Amino acid sequence: MSVEFTFRMIGMVICALLGARFGLDAATSVGLPADVSSLLFALIGVLFGLIMTPYLTVRPVRAISKTINSMPVEVVFMAIIGTLIGLLLGLLLAYPLSTLAQPLGGILPPAASVVLAYLGLTLFTVRSREFWAFLTDWLGIGRRRAFAGMGMERQLLLDTSVLIDGRIVDIAKTGFVGG
Repeated sequence: MSVEFTFRMIGMVICALLGARFGLDAATSVGLPADVSSLLFALIGVLFGLIMTPYLTVRPVRAISKTINSMPVEVVFMAIIGTLIGLLLGLLLAYPLSTLAQPLGGILPPAASVVLAYLGLTLFTVRSREFWAFLTDWLGIGRRRAFAGMGMERQLLLDTSVLIDGRIVDIAKTGFVGG
């Protein structure tokens, strides 16, 4: 049994129960007996649950998973950091916003947290390379050169085949050779 089928069945049951409950409440408005209205709306809920549940549950999760798997680790890490910073700022703003008069005092704290988390996610994802470079430099990690050069110019003797086939570029990227 697949995950999509399982979610279809769960969605069908939940939507059928919600439809039956809605049918009982709407029986007088529709002009049908309560049991007929409940059955009719339950069947509509069954159809809705069978058809729409995968599009609301499994398929968005698969799309998000595919997107995250195609992103570099640095971008995912910086997106998580940005979201956490946004949520932290939302937490700091939650108490002052909750002291506002109702309904703003109840609506603004979670809304501010969601907006700031989204802004942190977006900012840190778009600028992930700059933030990653800053973070690795600040923490003192990242690529270091194998030989420091001791304050004097290092001279290298290279064979021409290294230059022709491009191996020197790969070696330079590792930090073993400057350039």
